[in-house]
Amino acid sequence: MEPTVIHSSAPSVSTQPSLDPSSMPSISPTVTPVETIFYVMGDTPYDSGDANKLKKQMDRLPSDAEFVVHVGDINRVTVSNCRRSWYSMVSSILQRSHAPVFIVLGDNDYADCPSKRSALRDWNRYFLHFDREHWDHDFAVQYQEKRKENMAFFHKDILYLFIHIVGGGRSSDWDDIHDDDADWTREQFDIYGDQMRGCVIFGHADPSNSHKDYFRKIYDHTRDYKDQNRECLYIHGDGHRYERKYLGGGMDMVQVNQGGRENPLKVTITVSEDDIDFSYRRRK
Repeated sequence: MEPTVIHSSAPSVSTQPSLDPSSMPSISPTVTPVETIFYVMGDTPYDSGDANKLKKQMDRLPSDAEFVVHVGDINRVTVSNCRRSWYSMVSSILQRSHAPVFIVLGDNDYADCPSKRSALRDWNRYFLHFDREHWDHDFAVQYQEKRKENMAFFHKDILYLFIHIVGGGRSSDWDDIHDDDADWTREQFDIYGDQMRGCVIFGHADPSNSHKDYFRKIYDHTRDYKDQNRECLYIHGDGHRYERKYLGGGMDMVQVNQGGRENPLKVTITVSEDDIDFSYRRRK
């Protein structure tokens, strides 16, 4: 805005200098945009070839990664048969990452296994609190008391949520799981709602009619955030191909490619004084 100049018919003469400083700065301070970079993968390793590729992906993870997320399905049941040794192998490979890795459950990880109970027990043994067990980091991760695989942390004005929501055929326990997911999500929204500029929710499932009971319970919040120029994003990998689209309820959705086909997706979130921007870089 150009300064306003008022011309007087007679020259103005000051008889006494002003000694009081201005209570307001003449120039507004510049707010430097805040950037967060993380990488997302899913549905890998499905076989030994994927496992070898995953080793290289972790060894060559770019230095700008603040954290990594695996959105579930660490095995193909027809290949690994959900053996404990497979879970142990994948855990060892992911530990090669220089940045902490957060992981959510996929249906291949327990629900589709020959023994759902033993597979879930093995997943918990190797991946529950995975980030805390293997990296020394500053993320203040919180875990849901009732469902400890559900996590959250607040970082650089963004709320990150990790929930148990899987693909595959609907099972009898989904109602309870989705209720717990919604309770956890809304609890975190209540805690950080006044501070956050956006949110990212990580899950495994490609949202379908079978998952509406979760998303409908959080849409009131996410729609309000959208109206306030605050963005929320859901990221998953269930469909095994890269896709971006509007999900509903003021939320966008990104589906990452199957990890054996493509390197982890680079996600950059830039928060400025008046805007928030999500950008994505696919890496062959």
